[in-house]
Parts: sequence; structure tokens; C-alpha cells
Amino acid sequence: TLPAGLTDERLPKSFQLVGRRLGEPSLIRAGAAYEGACGFDAHPLP
Repeated sequence: TLPAGLTDERLPKSFQLVGRRLGEPSLIRAGAAYEGACGFDAHPLP
């Protein structure tokens, strides 16, 4: 599950990547690429 911003009510939203069996390395690469491209901020919401 990856962060996807906030709703209009300022609640966090996310999406889930699903891959083939034993495909975790590909999912991790895809998730890391998404987080890098969207400027993911690891700080939790207040």
C-alpha cells in the first residue's frame, strides 16, 4: 500500500500494488519509483 495524498476532508488515502506470485522485488521497485516521482514525505500527519 502506497500513500496517494489526502481527501477533501484531509484524511489520508492510498492505493495497493498487486503482483504475481514471488514478484515482490518488482513491486518494491515500482513502489520506490512512485514514491520518488511524487515527492513522498515520510513524516506522519499531525
